[in-house]
Amino acid sequence: MENYAPKEQNQVPPVKYAENDARLFKQVLINELDVEEENIHLILNEEALQNSLQYDLQGLFYGLSSKDRLIFYYVGHGFHNGVTNYLSTYDMHPMNVDKTAISLRDVLLDPLSKSECNSAMIFIDACAQSFVCANSRNTLSNIDVDEIKIILSDSNYLASYFFVSTRTKLVFM
Repeated sequence: MENYAPKEQNQVPPVKYAENDARLFKQVLINELDVEEENIHLILNEEALQNSLQYDLQGLFYGLSSKDRLIFYYVGHGFHNGVTNYLSTYDMHPMNVDKTAISLRDVLLDPLSKSECNSAMIFIDACAQSFVCANSRNTLSNIDVDEIKIILSDSNYLASYFFVSTRTKLVFM
């Protein structure tokens, strides 16, 4: 998620180099890990609408088998509202993040934990802007890795890597 839907007010700022990073990650998967290109779902900018991602990704992750290996990479804005983590979408509105972004737990973590997949790597490269959620009193902050640790703690075959904050901080689990 590098660019966001144009708005007259409350424009979500772009994330520099996000699209380039995603394309480079895809090339690493193909060239270094021998992942076949047809098995890679690259979703960029205007393709990443909240409603589509919500249902398409959930379906994809719930349908993983024990023979599948999931490598999930996200780059863009990521938020924590005091309750859960969110990833930005193209059509996200900064004053209503909990209704216009996607919940990391709902879209990825819960479906993955309920699938038969036992081999997954999750890469999250996200920073938060200082948005105030209009429907709550919460100020959004950077992704909270504790939520992810709790969900993934039951598996020996999952790994997650986070690059969060406006300053680079690596968190490996």
